[in-house]
Amino acid sequence: MERESHPNNNSSIIVSTKMKKYTRLMVFSCFIFFCTQLYANTIQYPALRAMAHGDVLTSSEYSVPLFINNAKKILYYQYMAEGNKGLVTASSLILLPDKPNNKLVVFAHGTTGVDKACGIDKIFPLFAHKGFINPLLKEGYTVIMPNYRGLGETNTTHLYLNAKEAGKDLLDATLAAMQIQKINIKTSVAFLGFSQGGHATLSATEMRENYFPQLNLVGSVQYSAPINLDEVMNDVLNKKVSTIAQYFLLPYLASAVVRSYSGIDYDDFFSSFATPKDSEKEFSCLPNLVEMVPISNKWTINPTDQGLKAAVAYYEKQSLPQKKTDTPLILIRGLKDSLVINRWAKEYVSRLCAAGDIVEEFVYDGGHVDEIGVPVAIEWIKKRFNREPPYNICTALIKKK
Repeated sequence: MERESHPNNNSSIIVSTKMKKYTRLMVFSCFIFFCTQLYANTIQYPALRAMAHGDVLTSSEYSVPLFINNAKKILYYQYMAEGNKGLVTASSLILLPDKPNNKLVVFAHGTTGVDKACGIDKIFPLFAHKGFINPLLKEGYTVIMPNYRGLGETNTTHLYLNAKEAGKDLLDATLAAMQIQKINIKTSVAFLGFSQGGHATLSATEMRENYFPQLNLVGSVQYSAPINLDEVMNDVLNKKVSTIAQYFLLPYLASAVVRSYSGIDYDDFFSSFATPKDSEKEFSCLPNLVEMVPISNKWTINPTDQGLKAAVAYYEKQSLPQKKTDTPLILIRGLKDSLVINRWAKEYVSRLCAAGDIVEEFVYDGGHVDEIGVPVAIEWIKKRFNREPPYNICTALIKKK
């Protein structure tokens, strides 16, 4: 996709060159995104009683050539976000290692999109997370990869970065996987979340005590995670968002507000010829957004009063932490992250410590999608499974003060 750049505007020329590279990548991504997976031997689970969250509807064999050899896709019930009443359906992958041990890791994926077509069980998003998945399987961990509700096979709508929904997504997927695999409820479990998944893992960690108290959760990893979303939204609405990576997600940030509040539309946030249309055809999965990335000031953030009020109200509710957790946490992030910037990351470390959490931090010299910190995450998870005492950066910060 080429855009017209303004004469004598070096920044426009640079951005245009970058976008050509993004376009080539995205065209290739779109080609493989909708490739068909292999399913066989689907098993139906009849309702023998009143169904509850975590109860499995179907189980199918799953395969991705040259990557995943032994896996299942399951469809199961989840409770609605508000209260533990009403059921929606969701799906998850269960990836089985060649030499399994008795440990589980729930991997929460990064942003793939906001519609049903954008499930994690597509080849492109799976390969995009290969750098996390392969090391976990190599360690012998059974890996659970949930779709966030509203993605994949589901009967509900996805609300981007919704803390309560994302937390239940992980916890219900874990319960369903334990049931289908006949895994003991006391089995040790660790969470690992990348980007959007880092927000989901922290929310699930905080919700576990009340929602799934039997879960033996030993540790939770937040990798390149947006957590303090009130701070993020404050910057967005004050037009401080400036990187291409951040612009990619603006329609998704708006989508959750539009879908949560009647009378709010995308025109309440954007002044542009490129205002998104909320449909699976025009506004769907990550590769499609290349068509809507602003190249110049033609797309501006210009919220109406009602749009501003709704956005602030929504993202204040999704901001974390919301309570203290006794589960050890580790935050892994890059100094050159252009999506979750350094200032935001420093702020959420302070908030977690203020909440009384047990926090470790690893900062690497890289960007948002760099996998430099993956070996650190794997080693940290291994220590939690071995019940080694965690390091707490908050203790050190208190001593400095």
